[in-house]
Amino acid sequence: MIDVAVAHGLSPYIKVYPWTPGSGFGTKYTDPAVKPTSTAFSVAFCGRTDIAIGTGADPYVMAYPWVSGEGFGAKYADPDVKPTGMGAGIAFCGSTDIAVSQDKDPFINAYPWTPGVGFGVRYADPGIKPSGSTYCVEFCGSTDIATSHKYSPFVTTYPWTPGTGFGIKHTNPDILPNSHGEGVAFCGLTDIAIGHDLDPRVSAYPWTPGSGFGVKYADPDILPTSYPYCLDFCGSVDIAVGHDLEPKVMAYPWTPGGGFGVKYADPSILPASTPNGIAFCGLTDVAIAHSSSPYVTAYPWVSGSGFGIKYANPGILPIGGRDIAFLSPVTIVTATACGQGIGLATAYGQGIVEGTALGSGIGSGIGSGLVTVIEKVPVIRHISYIRRRKPGYTLGKMKPTPYNLGTMQEKYTLGKVRGTPT
Repeated sequence: MIDVAVAHGLSPYIKVYPWTPGSGFGTKYTDPAVKPTSTAFSVAFCGRTDIAIGTGADPYVMAYPWVSGEGFGAKYADPDVKPTGMGAGIAFCGSTDIAVSQDKDPFINAYPWTPGVGFGVRYADPGIKPSGSTYCVEFCGSTDIATSHKYSPFVTTYPWTPGTGFGIKHTNPDILPNSHGEGVAFCGLTDIAIGHDLDPRVSAYPWTPGSGFGVKYADPDILPTSYPYCLDFCGSVDIAVGHDLEPKVMAYPWTPGGGFGVKYADPSILPASTPNGIAFCGLTDVAIAHSSSPYVTAYPWVSGSGFGIKYANPGILPIGGRDIAFLSPVTIVTATACGQGIGLATAYGQGIVEGTALGSGIGSGIGSGLVTVIEKVPVIRHISYIRRRKPGYTLGKMKPTPYNLGTMQEKYTLGKVRGTPT
């Protein structure tokens, strides 16, 4: 089962619905017993086990167990050191860590996370803090973290180590975003994009985990028309940007290493107002949280074609949509080939990848590819990449049985995939 959560401006401040690709919203889940304390500005799922909400009043972040089909559990205890300001953005690093962006010093807070337990002891601040109010935060797998913020350089990134926290700040990109950084998103492990207030409104760069920014990609052919408050990647094939003026949302094909393609046609029914959050549900749907009724707008999505006909509104509307997130049906892993075949794996992200292996048959070198999956299920944000292969190994000829990748963090297996070394 898939679910979709909308953070919004009036009580109960959070609404969650079952979601069916091709059909849309189901009947709203019961509200949590302890509601968020004020406007919910951000929301994120931790795999299939938890949900966290960034709010505008103390304690600024609230988290709950989550069971798809049942809903909210009893609220977790607040973190030992609470954020000091509005929880503008929130993100999980797999099931090991959580980060909250905020509008007051130190501008970002991060904590260990344990499903079923909640927050651990807050990590130390980064050595060089973001330069001002932060609006969004995202993890790149389990290796890096990025936050967009008010003052130059408008985006700040760091290496990330679960259990340790922030590393030494990465070097700024060669060409900075030229104004307030609004939204930030990673495309798997290969690219990063930042929405910002002035032309070209969106800047994107190649990304190397542990190293940082590459040379900025060319701007899209048609630029977003105004302030871009949110953006998201659809796997590694598309990108969408929500912005202030009509058409309110623009979407483009995306190629890692190549950048933006030619803009897709606008949806036939536009979002009613300024988008504040946008999220893809795997490769099948896209949804936008926005400021006026119906406060959330969702469409089927087909890569290569774009927006389908708008889904019906949910039966009970959120009021003043601020952010949106999809819960995936399964957990994905990132696999790294070490020595003979695929040896190590780390669980992260929210959804199994649908795709085909790239570079099968290549005998040496470094390659990245999508894992072929037998059971086709949606993928949310992150893609499983094969990082290295020993010469003579390929990704072909797969066994349709669960394949244990060896020494794995949190005892995950890759699940129903094709693929053994040949």
